[in-house]
Amino acid sequence: GNTQEIIKAPKEEYTAYLEFITDEISVAGFKKLILTDVKFPDFTDRDLTLLNDSRLEDYERYTALTDVVNLLYDTVNENNSDMFIEVNASDILCDNSEILKPLAIETDTIVVDVNLDEISQGVDTGNTVYEFEGTPSENITKMLDLIEKQLSDFNVIVRISGTAYNTSEVLRAKDDIAELGYISFILG
Repeated sequence: GNTQEIIKAPKEEYTAYLEFITDEISVAGFKKLILTDVKFPDFTDRDLTLLNDSRLEDYERYTALTDVVNLLYDTVNENNSDMFIEVNASDILCDNSEILKPLAIETDTIVVDVNLDEISQGVDTGNTVYEFEGTPSENITKMLDLIEKQLSDFNVIVRISGTAYNTSEVLRAKDDIAELGYISFILG
């Protein structure tokens, strides 16, 4: 069979399912929705064997993601709600955030998840290993400085996540990054 047909059928089915759920949530009265994990999965060799080793080109992956996100955005907008996309800060730093294309996606607000537990282990971009050995405030500030260029075309909500730090340290970090000009936050 044609591999593109195999990939296309589930895509349409999943897209319809995501649209249904998004519509249901926004019709129920939720005014703000956050999409997380908007990315293609990392396929194992076994997955590729099952798919007859058909890999989408980068452009096809990017187009498929933006088409789905824009469809969901339109659905939410029709119900007078807002939709944001959450992107992991480490993924942005490693250039693994395929959806972060400001001219192709309709939403202009993203949630940047700075996971303190994750970055405390260091972030390896393939070319450079970035160490985050400071306080939560220092680590978040360092990460936001490193990815600032990729964020410049978006309104940014900073999400501070992770469990390794106490509440007062996280609140102090929020206050410190507010001084950098960020005005919206999600803690936890």
